[in-house]
Amino acid sequence: MKDVGTFLRQHLPQEEQQKKETRHQDDSNSLSRFVHDKAIALLARREHSQKELQRKLSKHCDDPDLVNSQIERLAQDGTQSDQRFCESYVRMKQKQGKGPQWIRHALRDKGISEQISSAQIDLYQYDWKDLAKEVYLKKYGEHPADTLKEKARRQRFMHMRGFCSDTINSLIP
Repeated sequence: MKDVGTFLRQHLPQEEQQKKETRHQDDSNSLSRFVHDKAIALLARREHSQKELQRKLSKHCDDPDLVNSQIERLAQDGTQSDQRFCESYVRMKQKQGKGPQWIRHALRDKGISEQISSAQIDLYQYDWKDLAKEVYLKKYGEHPADTLKEKARRQRFMHMRGFCSDTINSLIP
C-alpha cells in the first residue's frame, strides 16, 4: 500500500501537484483572512488586550502562530493597543466604583504589564479617596458602624472594592 501511494505521488502530473499546493495556499490565506476579520470584529465592539484577543481567537483557529501573527499585525498598524485598552478599562472600572488595587489586579489578569497599568492609574489623576468616600456613602449612607463586627464588615467590603487600608481607615473611624 505504501508503495502504491508513493508511486502515484511520483507519477502524478505536475499540474495536479501544483493545483494541490495552490488549494493549500488558498486555504491558509482564507484562514488567515478569517482570523484577521474575526479580530477586527472583536475590536469594533470594544478595545481588547492582546491576551484577550489571543484567547478569543484561539477558539476559532488551532494555529497559535497564525493567531499571534495576526495580533502582532494589528498591534503594529495601531488597530489594537494595550495602552488604549488600559485607558478605557481604568475609566470604566473607576466609574463602577472600583479602587486602584482591584483595577491593577484585573489588568494583570488581562495581560497588561504592571508598568502600563500603574502609569495609567497614576496618570488618570483621580482622587481615589473621593471615590472611596462616594462608594462608602452609597452603600452605607451616613450611618456609623455601631459594633466592631459591623466595622470589620464595612472594611472588608471596601477592601474587596480595591481600596488600600489607609484610605479605608480614614473613612471608617
